[in-house]
Formats: sequence, C-alpha cells, structure tokens
Amino acid sequence: MSIAIIRNARIEDTKRILEIYVYYVKYTAVTFETNVATSHEF
Repeated sequence: MSIAIIRNARIEDTKRILEIYVYYVKYTAVTFETNVATSHEF
C-alpha cells in the first residue's frame, strides 16, 4: 500500500500545475476560464 504525501504547492510546481490545468480549460467545462493563462499570469 502506498502512502500519499500532501504538501503545499511551491513556485517550482507552477509549470506542472499549469500543464494539468490547461487540459481542463481547453477540453472540459469544469472551469470558468475561456483562455489559457500564461505561466506569468498563473
């Protein structure tokens, strides 16, 4: 059995979090975003 470790997000996590979020903006209706944010905006 694996143990999940939960921690606060860090600045270095931004790129990967944005990659995940972009999918939901582009291909689903679960966000209110219509345009993909840049990493600077995010």
